Amino acid sequence: MNDDYDWVEEYQILEYKLANEPYDLRKLNVGGTIYQTTKYTLKKFGGRLKRILESKTKTATDENGDIFIDRSPKHFESILNYMRHGNIDLPDSVKEVKEIREEARYYELTNLLELCDEFIDEKLAPGTRDHRNLKFIKNDDEYLQIVTEPVKPVFVFHYAPIEHGKFTYPYNLNIQDFLKKYKERFDIYFKAQKVENNEKVFWKWSIHHYNKYLEGQDGYKYGVKEEIDNDIEKFLKNAPFP
Repeated sequence: MNDDYDWVEEYQILEYKLANEPYDLRKLNVGGTIYQTTKYTLKKFGGRLKRILESKTKTATDENGDIFIDRSPKHFESILNYMRHGNIDLPDSVKEVKEIREEARYYELTNLLELCDEFIDEKLAPGTRDHRNLKFIKNDDEYLQIVTEPVKPVFVFHYAPIEHGKFTYPYNLNIQDFLKKYKERFDIYFKAQKVENNEKVFWKWSIHHYNKYLEGQDGYKYGVKEEIDNDIEKFLKNAPFP
């Protein structure tokens, strides 16, 4: 990376371009509720909504031609206000803020995610551990949505579920250490594998970024930490995969 690159200047140029676009109103249908804002607001912080607006492929629309987003509208007003002002007053409820955080994660608003994390950290009782850094994929549809052309590379642990009353765990891999080491490079998720007829299931992992894909598996040989590190190094160097 070029240390002399002027990110402030780039941001100022982007702001100028956005501010000087025609005053272009947009309507969004979020889970059946209609919201109206400007193209400038929707593009200002990047993320999923900016990508939808700039997509060259057809996006989902309702009967009036408005962009349709298949999410609950419950917290979209908060999402929209954040994009308008760059800040919001969060409700005084950990449960509500966690819900807003999930929406911020979906719309890929990194700074709002951090605001929610800070709020939750302050509210948690001493000694309470917040597992916000463990993001789970609940089904195959959600998995496909997450790994299809992600802005940031995605790393997925396909974990083995409870087996014979015990939770299997990859040898010599500390999940918290892994998250700390790679959270800036990857969006990291966990997805349970399906098990049939009590078959033996090993932990697996996959890495996704546009047309790049890599997968590996814990074979109970030497542990997975070195295998995963090697796979990530290959992936980041764009080396050919076997």
